[in-house]
Parts: sequence; C-alpha cells; structure tokens
Amino acid sequence: MPAAVFVRPLAREEFQEIKRLFRASPDPRVRRRANIIRLSALGYGASEIARIEGVALQTVLTWIRRFEAQGVSSLADRPRGGRPPRVDATYLQQMRQAVLSDPKELGYPFSTWSLERLAMHLAHQTGISVSAAHLSRLLHRHQIVFRRPKHDLSHKRPRREYELKREVLEFLKKNC
Repeated sequence: MPAAVFVRPLAREEFQEIKRLFRASPDPRVRRRANIIRLSALGYGASEIARIEGVALQTVLTWIRRFEAQGVSSLADRPRGGRPPRVDATYLQQMRQAVLSDPKELGYPFSTWSLERLAMHLAHQTGISVSAAHLSRLLHRHQIVFRRPKHDLSHKRPRREYELKREVLEFLKKNC
C-alpha cells in the first residue's frame, strides 16, 4: 500500500486564500481543486478526498502535486488550445446597447427584437455573425434578460363586466 499523500502544511494566508477560492470562485473546476487542497490540509487522505469529490484517486494526487510545485496559482485553468472565440468585448458592448435600444430608432420597421433580428443587426454592426442560439447563450451568460413582450388587451375590456363574468365562471367551476 502506497504512503499517504498530503499537501504540505499551509501558511494561514495560503489556507485563507484556498477557502476563499473554495467558497467564492465562479469556476466550479477551481472550487473543486481548492476543496481537494483544503481537505488535504485538514488531514483527509487522498482516497477519502477522491470519494468525497467523486473523482479518481489519480486526479486528487495530480492536484496535490501541482499545488506543491506551483502554489495557489496552479488551481486556475491553463490556457487551452483551439480556435479563439469570435465574440469579443466590442461585440458584447454592441449587444448590450442594441438590446437596450428601440429598433425603430435604429431605422428598422419593427418595434421589438427577436433573436434572429438581433443577430442580424449585430452581424451588420460588428462583422461577427453568430447563430440565434449562441446569441441566446451569450445574453444569458452576461445576465441580460431578453424576452419578447407579451401583448395584453386587458386595458380594452370593461373592468366591471370582466369581474362579473369571472365570478360566474368560478361559481360554475365549483358547482358543476
């Protein structure tokens, strides 16, 4: 049986930073890695941590070794390969401005944005074309609430007559 692997004793400030990452990091992968280091510093064995976190023992050992070699900064994701994202800060700024603006003021013949219309407008403005589905994900990721308005004709109905008919309907539901 291999010897138990634990993280080295942590300085108070280092342990506080690990706790802060575990509690407040927006990235769930960083939170998991910080928890692995935190649990190891609290005396949990690597196999216990693997069971608690639901990961392979090798994953726990990898993160403990990486932390030992590089410190707290090793818990963040390393840059990944692949095509860089097309959407940049300028696109996001244009997206915010467009959602908040009235399409008619921008010269369009319609008064509300749809995802398709907004995507076409942004493609024209920025030169970056994205699908409506991706635009929806971007809006959600940046906490921009985007909904088409629900048109309501309640202001056109006579209030008293409506209330009377609603009461009759409720009566009929209960007694029939």
